[in-house]
Amino acid sequence: MIIRPTDPGRPATSLPFDEAARSVERPRDAAGPRYWSRLRINYLLWFLLVATNVTDVLASKHALANGAVELNPIVARLLEAHGITGLLVFKGVWLLLVLVLVPYIRGWTQSLYVFVSFAYVLLAAYHFYHL
Repeated sequence: MIIRPTDPGRPATSLPFDEAARSVERPRDAAGPRYWSRLRINYLLWFLLVATNVTDVLASKHALANGAVELNPIVARLLEAHGITGLLVFKGVWLLLVLVLVPYIRGWTQSLYVFVSFAYVLLAAYHFYHL
């Protein structure tokens, strides 16, 4: 056990080593905010995925209304069977699944997550360029 001094007038408390280690503040960088944690980065990537998937659906809806053809065979079949609502449900379920898994993404899966997120950014940029 580690004895940690407290504020004047309060008795010292003893904390197990893990709790004492967690209570130590991380150093701050020059700008002041705390370092970005893996979990914060994963949630930021999730919000990026949501924004780019919404862009993808809106751009697809616009393009299909103007005579374009969906090139992705899975999405084309989904659109044929259920329309744009089916695509929204599919993407919504996929994004909810990723949201549930966000706390567990680390290591090589986090690298894959970053890759997929930025692939969607490129797809959204492609849609904006061709609108």
